[in-house]
Amino acid sequence: MKYLVILSALFFLFISSFSYSQAFSLGIVADIHAGGSKDIIRSEKNVLYPNRYCINLEGIKKSDVDYILTLGDNTQNGKESEAKRVLNCMRGYDVLWTKGNHDKEVAWQLFKTPNYYSKQIENWKIIVMDSSKVNPNSSGGFLDEQLDWLKKELSENDSEDIENIFIATHHNIFEKTDLFPNITYPEIIFPQFLKPIQVELPDPIYKKFIEIIESNDKVRYVYSGHVHLKNSCLQAGGIEYCSVPSISTKDQEGYFLNLSLE
Repeated sequence: MKYLVILSALFFLFISSFSYSQAFSLGIVADIHAGGSKDIIRSEKNVLYPNRYCINLEGIKKSDVDYILTLGDNTQNGKESEAKRVLNCMRGYDVLWTKGNHDKEVAWQLFKTPNYYSKQIENWKIIVMDSSKVNPNSSGGFLDEQLDWLKKELSENDSEDIENIFIATHHNIFEKTDLFPNITYPEIIFPQFLKPIQVELPDPIYKKFIEIIESNDKVRYVYSGHVHLKNSCLQAGGIEYCSVPSISTKDQEGYFLNLSLE
């Protein structure tokens, strides 16, 4: 009996020496654009409702996700007052904030979050990038010093407790491109039959970024916002790239993703 107790204790110590990672849920929202009372009409479908941001966030707040990740443009005009409002709306929730081109430094400092950073959750590393320093109002991009930091972050993932990597950034890495951009004459003759054929290709400005993350076999996802009406994913180089639509846009109000990471 004495030996049985000793063996049981040794077996328990052996089992407890292994760490088991638990699955967790990541609620993802994009382009909150917390702001003033006026609607912003950019096109028939691209209509923003900055004044309804907190109502639109109710769904994700009630969803019981473990963490909330925003994909940038948390404010509409980058004002301190807008930052205070959205922070107050999300008080009490574990939020990972991403900086967008609308989030000016004067507002961003109130989020008390670095421009780019990483956080380990279970066996995942969440890497949050800042694409707002280069071409902020169009394609975005990353400065060399941030890419050097990213290389270091990825090189530190050789430990067994990091098995997967999730990357968040505001601007899309892929963009829609016309497959035959210079065809004009046939369009004049057969306009009803010729519609632009578009394909998703990586923006050239992200060539170095893609090379860096594809060199690491633990990168699973890259999630972005910025394109308010785009809701799609694609696979490239063994990585899933997803674009999340704005939570404050017409026909998409309250939209969020609940992603389970294991």
